Parts: sequence; structure tokens; C-alpha cells
Amino acid sequence: MHLYVPRTATPRPGVLVAMHGCNGGAAEFFEQTEFRSLADRHGFVVIYPQGAKSAKDDLSNCFDVWSEEALRHGGGSDPGSIVSMVDHVVRRHDGDAARVFATGFSSGAMQTVNLLVTHPDVFRAGVSFAGVPYGWFGPPGRGDRARDAFPGYTGPAPRLMAWHGTEDDVLDVALLQQTVDQFAGLYGAGQVEGHPVEGAGHDLPHPGMAARAIGFFGLDGSG
Repeated sequence: MHLYVPRTATPRPGVLVAMHGCNGGAAEFFEQTEFRSLADRHGFVVIYPQGAKSAKDDLSNCFDVWSEEALRHGGGSDPGSIVSMVDHVVRRHDGDAARVFATGFSSGAMQTVNLLVTHPDVFRAGVSFAGVPYGWFGPPGRGDRARDAFPGYTGPAPRLMAWHGTEDDVLDVALLQQTVDQFAGLYGAGQVEGHPVEGAGHDLPHPGMAARAIGFFGLDGSG
């Protein structure tokens, strides 16, 4: 992982996991998104995991959201590694375990949704940019068994904000409504909001959207 701890980090800082898309990297996501400058402004810590899986021959550096291990609580694979990163940062930097959030683009957006479903005990909310529903890349019917990802969980329901370009030619915008419907069925309609981005392709987040995400998490001091 790449870790950014701003000089302005607050006592007991919140922790944000920010994940790149396939064929991307943690260093590029650090440089190309606004989460670093927002961390400087608001004092939270950002973890940038590095994906290393291949989804297809032409897709490398992806996050695993398809294996049985990745699709269940405590199953290991990339979600297990990311949870371990969070645990390390919370201990090492006295982070606030009650304010841990996830965001990402494309493959990172898929992992954002996956983490909220498989590890709602760790992640309080997520913001996905061009993602898919939980289990969409998994075995047939896996998405219909989202409730089986963490059997018996009775803790707080996480929240999700999902963005998707209406002209996305990689992942169809119809996946936005599917994600919202699935999440609402799991946690309630009040826990999710979806935002189609008119005219946008597979190129999110646009300027200003990261700040919307930070506000959704309450990491900007808004609560």
C-alpha cells in the first residue's frame, strides 16, 4: 500500500481507502485525484492499495471481486489485505476505527461496494465511481446471495454513494441502478444514493466529486 498522512492530521484521524482502476496504480491515483489535497485540508489519512490481479488478458492491476474468498467476510484475498491495512493504520497512527471509509474508480469502485457488503463492521460508508453490484463478476447467482457475504451481521448499516457516467462505454450506466437496488435491498433505501453523470464516460471522478465524497463521509467536519 501507499500511505498518505498529512502534516495536518487531526487527533484520532478518519481513514479513507482510495482504490484505482484496472491497469492503474496506487501512485497514479494519489497524483491524479483530489483526495490528497482534501486530506491536507481536513486532516484524515489516506490508504492507496495497489491492485495486482488480472481480470482478463488485457486487464492487469485489478482488485479481486470475483473469487469466493473475496466475496465473503474474512475470506482473505484483496479484501482481507485491505482490512489488514486499515487495522495497521488505525494502530500505528491512532486512527478512528469508527470512521473508516472506502472509495474508488472502476475496479476500485467494485471493491468499494464489495467491502461494504463483506465487511460492514469495518467500513462505515463508501463512494463508488463507475462500479458494479456486489458479486457481478463472481460465480453465477453470487450477487443474489449478497446477504450470505456476512451471515448474522447485526451492526450498523453502511452507506453508499454511487456515481456513473451516462456515456460509459466500458461499464454500462444501467449498472448504477442495479447497484442501488441491490444495496437498498440489503441495507434500506435510505442508505444509498445514485448519481448518473450526464455525458460522462469511463473517466470519473471529475473535479469536485472527491469533495462531495468527503462530505458524504463527514470527513470535512460536517458530521
